[in-house]
Amino acid sequence: MCNSIFYCRKTKNRIQLIMPKNNSNKNDDDQVTFDDILSKIGFGRYQIAIFVMMGFVGIADAAEAQVLSILQPMINDHWDLKTYQNSIMVSLVFTGYMIGSFTSGKISDKYGRKKPLVYASVGLFLSAILSAFAFEFISFTILRTIFGGFVGFIVPISFSVLAETTPVKQRGVILALVGIFYTFGELFVCLLAFLTLDNLKTGNWRLLLALSTIPSFLIMVLSYFFLNESPRFCLFDDKEEQAFQLIEQICQINRTQSPIDHSNKQKLILWADKMKKQSQQFEKGSIKSLFEKSFKKVTPIIWYNWFVSSFVFFGITFILPITLTKLNKNDDNGDDDLLSIFFSSLGELPTIFVCAIIVNVPFLGRKNSWAIAFAGGFIGCLLIYLELGSFTFWVSFSKLALDLAFTLSYEYTGEIYPTKIRAEGMGMAGSFSRIGSIIMPWIGNYIGDIGVFLPYFIFSICCALASLLTFLLPFETRGQSLDTFS
Repeated sequence: MCNSIFYCRKTKNRIQLIMPKNNSNKNDDDQVTFDDILSKIGFGRYQIAIFVMMGFVGIADAAEAQVLSILQPMINDHWDLKTYQNSIMVSLVFTGYMIGSFTSGKISDKYGRKKPLVYASVGLFLSAILSAFAFEFISFTILRTIFGGFVGFIVPISFSVLAETTPVKQRGVILALVGIFYTFGELFVCLLAFLTLDNLKTGNWRLLLALSTIPSFLIMVLSYFFLNESPRFCLFDDKEEQAFQLIEQICQINRTQSPIDHSNKQKLILWADKMKKQSQQFEKGSIKSLFEKSFKKVTPIIWYNWFVSSFVFFGITFILPITLTKLNKNDDNGDDDLLSIFFSSLGELPTIFVCAIIVNVPFLGRKNSWAIAFAGGFIGCLLIYLELGSFTFWVSFSKLALDLAFTLSYEYTGEIYPTKIRAEGMGMAGSFSRIGSIIMPWIGNYIGDIGVFLPYFIFSICCALASLLTFLLPFETRGQSLDTFS
């Protein structure tokens, strides 16, 4: 039943509320937003479950990059690959990432978060496990490219789900802490390498590939059986009743009293309608929407920063085994090389906790922290190029800084764009990051042949420019509700 203020009209998927003209200027102070509802529910078991489920996406993402990096010398020897063939293989894998990221936003902003993620997770696991049994270079490259495409597709959706279901107060910390799973993925592959490989040149690399599919399998199972659709997406997709049911489920899982009474339902629908009207200039799933109004300044900087984050972070990861083999070409002790890779990944762990702290510091927030992270990448890569200090230490420091930049890239991008184009914004930013990954192996292989440390000089220049541009961003998202900037 409706009270006297509203007239209700119920359709198949939603409840339409129509306000009389004399109430159109109702005070906005009485407004209830979705973030208000989430704050009343609080952070609990539901958000922890989403955090862990989406964390396995980060593990799978890291496992793909790390396993390709570690297996480069061995695969090159196994199939007698030329330098250009190796570069093509890695570039195609990240091309798959880019295509997946590009299509992710368009599909998930139209069809929701759960179904695309479930279907993609099946393809993710199948392509990963089949690649372990590929017996020639072309089929291996095709399967790993398909796997990369599914990873690129899933990652933006996972961050959208996490951002849309976490209360404002905890969102910054949670979006920062989820990056720890990426480091777990790198360490997971390193541990598997210790078990399956003798060194970077010999060992059972097929078994390593097969075991590295475990995270992909877990994503497939967890997303199918335990992941719900985003209630925020349902509100914006005119499925209010489904959204209310999902909110009730969150309350049950968190064991908290539901804030969804009759009055709050009406206010929440009015808020959603208001947000949809404000975002009418944003065509759902449209690239053009990313350049509307104030986003004209924001989007190009975001795209460049994602490009640099991927180009430099994966560049360091990619050329590390190659650099180590060049520096230790007369040393047969491969365990030291694997340990160097392990410790360079282990050094990323403090990044997550640093990020979780600084993102909520008023004078730092998301934007300034992002700029400082790139500045750290600039310093670390420059000192590697100048051969000052320990190579392993500065590699670990640089990866730590770029890992922080990568984490903040997801966080800032996930918060700056409104719900209607959030997945599109994440997907397009992810596409540009993969462009950096695509050209990265050519820089690593060919520029590295000119000078072992010359690629690090290029990385440092890119980081310096990204740091300067980030300071020019017009908005800080710390403490802001989602859809504030719509």
